[in-house]
Amino acid sequence: MAGGGDGGVEAFVLGDAELAAFDGLGHGGQCGVGYGQTGPWAARPGYDAIAQAQSGMMSITGEPGGPPMRPGVATADIGAGMWAAIGILAALHARRSTARGQHVDISPLDGQLAWLTYVAGGYFTTDTVPGPHGSAHPTIVPYQALSTADGHLMVAAGNDKLWRTFAELLGERTLSDDPRFATNPERVRHRQELIPLLEAALARRASTEWAEALDAAGVPCAPISTVEQALTSPQAVAREMVSVLRHPTAGELRTVGSPPKLSASPVQIRTAPPLLGQHTDDVLAETGYSVREIEELRATGAVR
Repeated sequence: MAGGGDGGVEAFVLGDAELAAFDGLGHGGQCGVGYGQTGPWAARPGYDAIAQAQSGMMSITGEPGGPPMRPGVATADIGAGMWAAIGILAALHARRSTARGQHVDISPLDGQLAWLTYVAGGYFTTDTVPGPHGSAHPTIVPYQALSTADGHLMVAAGNDKLWRTFAELLGERTLSDDPRFATNPERVRHRQELIPLLEAALARRASTEWAEALDAAGVPCAPISTVEQALTSPQAVAREMVSVLRHPTAGELRTVGSPPKLSASPVQIRTAPPLLGQHTDDVLAETGYSVREIEELRATGAVR
């Protein structure tokens, strides 16, 4: 890894010629972070919240008319890691035909710009600067969290057929026949009129009741889960998305599972996060250091 906010790493950056010389398995890659290796901001330190702010993501997150909002997790940092993994795999694939290593230059800001996806596409098409829509979709209605008798229900009526089914189950068939709401473009145009009518109908029952009825009819929906509800849901349990491990000092430790489910080589989470220096000897021994050399490194404070 090269770059970041602490400095000092640049001394270890390999040049193109040095990288190209690595052609053995497991060698020949180098990954940059921060703002990337080029551009006027390349020397700046990279931080998740700053990347979110500069990418436009915060300007489209939150309620209309409200302040800019940051998502509840570090999307820029996590996204950069995912883009890095994709880039590394692409470089390894290229090395199979070229036998040459190369730089993999990753920027959290670049990753957030790429994640603008259809929002950027809409701007390119119309030159209209997009703003926040809360939980709603800018071009599909109803496609948002709607209030019910006891909370909120996310509804994704992504086409006119689903809309008609949704309206009928609400007992509001007249809404689907209303010219203002008959087609999606009209519903988008009359969003501010339609949503209060839907929420008035949904206020008659609880979120789970509506969810059961709509799910049975094939209308995509879900109550808004808390983190606890999400992690303990039957689906999360069935997908093994929570792992329980033994930690040397913390005892039983729960951690989030791995999303990729590989049929022939399933992911195994075998050990808890290590203590500081717990695997130093193992890692150095695997790279060829002798016991005496490891002891000398530890005596000088180079490793723990």
